[in-house]
Amino acid sequence: MKTATATALTTIRRIAIGKANRLQRAHKHLPLLRPAFAEWAAGEIYVCKKTGTFRYRFGDLSKSVTGWDALAREVFATPEEFAFAAMVLGAEKPMALPAKKAAPAAGSQRVNVVDLAA
Repeated sequence: MKTATATALTTIRRIAIGKANRLQRAHKHLPLLRPAFAEWAAGEIYVCKKTGTFRYRFGDLSKSVTGWDALAREVFATPEEFAFAAMVLGAEKPMALPAKKAAPAAGSQRVNVVDLAA
């Protein structure tokens, strides 16, 4: 019989692995989504309640669907997943520290998401 602590740790691990896998899938689209993450972080984008599409909030393109909406909705199941990826993968790097390219994990073709976010 599992204890409450073991069950909690299993749940935490399951959630963490799920989030890491989602970030891994998003990584191959990072060049196309990096501007989307920046716009999201700046508050220039919102999610339409009626259609679920990503739309511009201000300016001439106000209420227009973004150019990357289809890709974002294909890669991320929910706007919350998109927001999490924007927070992790779209974070600005300090100018003094050049961003390093993440190498695949040893013996694998997959990118190490932890190294990418660091």
